[in-house]
Amino acid sequence: MPLILRSFILLCLLPNFVMAKSSDTIVVLTSFPETFYTPIKSAFEKSHPSLKLQILNKKTPAVIQHIARKRAPSPDLIWISSADAMATLQAKSMIEEPVTFAWSQFVFFWHQDKLRQLNTPSPATWEDLLRPDFTQEIAISAPSRSGTNHMMIEMILQQYGWERGWAFLSQLGGNLATVTARSFGVREGVIKQRFTLGPVVDFFYRSAVAEGHPVGFQPVPNTPLIPAQIALTQGDKRNPSSNADQLRDK
Repeated sequence: MPLILRSFILLCLLPNFVMAKSSDTIVVLTSFPETFYTPIKSAFEKSHPSLKLQILNKKTPAVIQHIARKRAPSPDLIWISSADAMATLQAKSMIEEPVTFAWSQFVFFWHQDKLRQLNTPSPATWEDLLRPDFTQEIAISAPSRSGTNHMMIEMILQQYGWERGWAFLSQLGGNLATVTARSFGVREGVIKQRFTLGPVVDFFYRSAVAEGHPVGFQPVPNTPLIPAQIALTQGDKRNPSSNADQLRDK
């Protein structure tokens, strides 16, 4: 089932929850980009015309801070792609048990025209990113701001070991054109040909293909699938546990 459809189905479980809180608005705190959540928001509001989704879009660390510091508006739902961030929130009893609605993989993502201009093969391994052809042609997102890229860095260090892993990352830094503040900054930069390629989670590639952009991808070898998750917030007086049970059952 497509990731967007699974997300929509999970959101459709929430109307009873919203009625219980005497409001016609569901506040959703997410790290997903606007290009991802806009069609889901539109489909949900069309299916439930008496309800509205208020989307708060923040970087993954800012999502955690928003909940930890009880900032307004108080979110009803957390919707992010970083499994370690979800684990942190659950360990601090800030959310109900997360529900996985999709699995993603890391891919090398490039613009076909830019790659042809470089006259070089597409990358198939991490070591390929160190080729001189890719000098200042690669972008990554900042692991301090991107939950998924934080996991990618961790996977590199686990795969290569501490010393070899940091040596690889230091070499990769020599080929970077930029380090973006958000994960979807890599996607947008590739599409706009600001640089040639970058490692991303696959839904960025799939959305670019759906929009008709001339892009390509190759799964990153020896990396696990990562869960994209959704969860109700804790600390509510509206019997959220029953809603969490509905989500788990689905």
